[in-house]
Amino acid sequence: STFSRFWALSVDQTAIWPSEADLAMLRRALSRIRGDEEPFLPGNVVFGLAAMDLWIAQMNKPAFQEDDPGSSAGNARLCALYSCQGAKDTASYLRKRVPTFLTDAQPHVEAIARHYERIAELLEPFTTTGPAGYEVIMGDLKKQEAHATNVLIPVKAKMAAAATAIAKALNLPQEVKETPAMKRDGARVWIEGVPRGARGNRYARSVSILLESVGMPADYNEVMGRSGLAFITQAQDGRPIIDGAVDVGWWPLGPWGFYMRHGFVGKAFGCSLSKIECDVDAYRADPAKYYREHYEPTLKEAIAAGRPAVAVQDGCFVVRGYDDQAPPLLGNWSCSDAAEDIRIPGYPWGLIVLGKKGEPMAPADVDREALRYAVALFRDDGTPVTAAYPFERPPKRFTGRRAFELWADALRDTKNLGQARWHANMVFNLRINRTCAVTYLHTLANR
Repeated sequence: STFSRFWALSVDQTAIWPSEADLAMLRRALSRIRGDEEPFLPGNVVFGLAAMDLWIAQMNKPAFQEDDPGSSAGNARLCALYSCQGAKDTASYLRKRVPTFLTDAQPHVEAIARHYERIAELLEPFTTTGPAGYEVIMGDLKKQEAHATNVLIPVKAKMAAAATAIAKALNLPQEVKETPAMKRDGARVWIEGVPRGARGNRYARSVSILLESVGMPADYNEVMGRSGLAFITQAQDGRPIIDGAVDVGWWPLGPWGFYMRHGFVGKAFGCSLSKIECDVDAYRADPAKYYREHYEPTLKEAIAAGRPAVAVQDGCFVVRGYDDQAPPLLGNWSCSDAAEDIRIPGYPWGLIVLGKKGEPMAPADVDREALRYAVALFRDDGTPVTAAYPFERPPKRFTGRRAFELWADALRDTKNLGQARWHANMVFNLRINRTCAVTYLHTLANR
């Protein structure tokens, strides 16, 4: 027989440092996944995401191996086997090499490993013969389509996420956008490049936007988990009273649940996070004057540095600029995805701003502390979770079991019935929080 290809090894005196080899490896991996550079450009052979598209397309056909349907199960198993083993090897290697990367790159390298571990987890059941393998799938188009939806499409999504993490580790641009910087047109001053908002918890969404705007990846669900907002149930004993009934609809909207943990959130992500509250009586006496004296200098300093801020005023207003009108703040609400700026409807009674960047905490330490805090919230524990990261629960505010008891008391008070929409708002916000808890805990488990 003859060979069409032959490989051989030879000694070469040229060598590169292991760290340089790792960077070259990641650059090549990124090109392979995205198929955007030689030798991985699409052709007769495709790689990465394009290969996953082909795998998914074939799985949605009556015969996976169209020229030999009988070998469909075996060949599909080989695809899963090689991909699964490759994902395991990649994750294992990167886990060992994390400490050798620059500090800023280490969280991204860990994220790459997590994504490949999840790919292996998804494909593992289909790497061997048996009742859960391809033998029972092939030939049944509905099962094949379900496999594509439940396994292959998530694998592709994890591969795309790994590519994004690789690009971040290499400090390559994720998308073409202008870096936030101050602009001026007459009296109007603003910064561009600030991410838009989206639905969710107003405080966590605000922090995610602030951090992302200065180039610090801060997934919204991570902010929810680390801040404890994913696990909290806010309640205030006996307040507020409207027409004799406790308006529970205001409970989840209070900033105190976030303020208890804002300092830790900043440390976790590696950037100080400050809140500036108000003297209620002084604010009510003259909101405009209070703004000028207590908030305006800090806010203008942030905008001049290319950093947005959050004005607390019946919600969280992401400030992207200001002018000389009243009130002067321009931007939009953190839970709005509108592209255009609007004017804040009133003067803020609170401000959330970013400070100096620092070193983020180790992810494992953050995760453990977040779980400790989640337990403390459920127990309504007002004592510090640990000596290093204390918190203080405001008087008559509750965060767990007692909060549910107070809510039940309000529902049972038939003499002072509140409005249905108050309770609907509690349910709505609880659903927002717990949906994030599920996502965060799945991510944490995969770490």
